[in-house]
Amino acid sequence: MGGAFTKSQVEAYHKPFIASTGTTIVSEDFSGGLAEIKAQVEANNVRWDLVSLDKPDIVRGCAEGLLEPFDPSMLPKGEDGTPAEKDFIDGAIHECAVNTIVVSTILAVNQEAFKGKAMPSKLVDLFDLENFPGRRALQKQPQGNLEWALLADGVEREKFTNCWKLRKAALAHLPSSTPSKSKCFGGRRVLNHRKCWRTKKS
Repeated sequence: MGGAFTKSQVEAYHKPFIASTGTTIVSEDFSGGLAEIKAQVEANNVRWDLVSLDKPDIVRGCAEGLLEPFDPSMLPKGEDGTPAEKDFIDGAIHECAVNTIVVSTILAVNQEAFKGKAMPSKLVDLFDLENFPGRRALQKQPQGNLEWALLADGVEREKFTNCWKLRKAALAHLPSSTPSKSKCFGGRRVLNHRKCWRTKKS
């Protein structure tokens, strides 16, 4: 994590918290996942009090004892007095974590690649290599990518299962952080997966 994401967290959380408590927050960028957290735990040298993780890593990290459980009752009530347990979206409060960020995904199209041709306009077009040929750029992680593939294949959301393999045909992987525009369509890529973050500020 880093860049615009870290800046958003500093503005939404760090500065207000520091101003109200006088406690300094030190931020460190990391590449995501559990490897670095596991290394800190096994070395008995945990440096981080809080860390931002994707939901699959939260579930796994909690099950493996890498993350500490917490009592949701310690969370403050909303501005209107609503208890925290009822103030978040369904599934936002986990045994070892609380969701503070809503992630949206968009499909960016390289318009130069489709001049004078039909333009991709829906998710299923990402996987339609016959009508929309060209390389794709996706994040190098299963979450999101697998959901898109299943939805495009007609699988209902309620029937999603834990699938962790995706065929590599026509896929060009990018790092997990949001790529710059120049990286999005470099190497003749015609479609790109982008993430946008929205933070919840209590």
